[in-house]
Amino acid sequence: MSKQKAEVGGQKQHKVIEPPTFDDGWMGNTLYRFNFEAASGELEKRVNEHFPQYEWHTDPDYMVTGDPDSEYCGSRALPTTDEENEYAYGVAEALCEDLNFWVPVDDPEMLVDDYDTPREVLAELAKHKSAYVRSRVARHNNISSSTLSKLAEDEDENVRRGVADNPRTSPDVLTSLANDKNREVRRLAAGNQNTLPDVLASLANDRDINVRRAVAGNPSASSGVLDSLAGDRNEYVRQEVALHQNTSPRTLTELARDENVGVRREVAGNKNTPPNVIDELARDVSWYVRSVVAHRLDVSPHLLAQLAHDEDKYIRTVVASSPITPTDALVYLAKDSDRYVRYGVAQNVHTPTSTLMELVNDIDEDVRKIAAKNPNTPLNALIQDRM
Repeated sequence: MSKQKAEVGGQKQHKVIEPPTFDDGWMGNTLYRFNFEAASGELEKRVNEHFPQYEWHTDPDYMVTGDPDSEYCGSRALPTTDEENEYAYGVAEALCEDLNFWVPVDDPEMLVDDYDTPREVLAELAKHKSAYVRSRVARHNNISSSTLSKLAEDEDENVRRGVADNPRTSPDVLTSLANDKNREVRRLAAGNQNTLPDVLASLANDRDINVRRAVAGNPSASSGVLDSLAGDRNEYVRQEVALHQNTSPRTLTELARDENVGVRREVAGNKNTPPNVIDELARDVSWYVRSVVAHRLDVSPHLLAQLAHDEDKYIRTVVASSPITPTDALVYLAKDSDRYVRYGVAQNVHTPTSTLMELVNDIDEDVRKIAAKNPNTPLNALIQDRM
């Protein structure tokens, strides 16, 4: 295209090219950041010199502007050719490799927030006057155990919180933090999987509810510790116990009779809950608890058949969609007054053909459609439905 054709109203038309970008990188113990602005300016300059018939930009905002004072108002960038893209890409690649466009980073907050910061750099940053920087160091994934030990004695509670929360913190350090005067530090230590069993047992008696709750939610908590917390006065602590995979069947049996619905709900979903207790929870006064039982895939067909007659339509819908619901229950639910229950039956791959043939003629359009898509629905039933 000639220079004259590339101009409209005496002004050059413009094109937009991909700006050069590159992630930060470490060289030894120094973090370097790519100077995006300088490199973009150099890229624009070189491409403008190579293709002078256009005005080139790396800023995508030049594609369209609503600024009435802008010479680009209402204009759009022209599409670039393969030749132009290839040249611009080659220049951008060369700029990324040019060390003149890389600048060392000395901002401590940027250094500590980089995922790959070396241990040696973190050890120095751990001495920084800013408590924020030290707290970020305490949470870093690359931090050494020796640096964590030093920061565990930091005067700032946010720094100690970071140490207590770090999965790399040693059991010995966590033992010390378990006695911290700050309850948040103790809570984080109580939730750390590296905390020793005897320390968790001690924290189970902490005066703060959230500390005890963290113990109950710790995957490393023993069944003995969970047994002691099952009688906690706070329902949220008991809920964590009911949810825990280390809670014994005996304790779950006791919690199944808890006055709190949330506790009984967690018991209903726990894999360690005995079958006879699940049977009891299927008759719970709370529909929420019964719905958790209905969602389980390890209950007896007899139990699901019982829940098929539940007064709550949501529970009947869950049963209708379950892959383990017995055939008799599906046939029964296909006549339910609620459309969502019938919809669940219509999409269940275990629904018998005879029932599906009835559902393709259901009064509800969505039920008819999903029944027609069921792989067990015979083709002749669909043909007759259209006749």
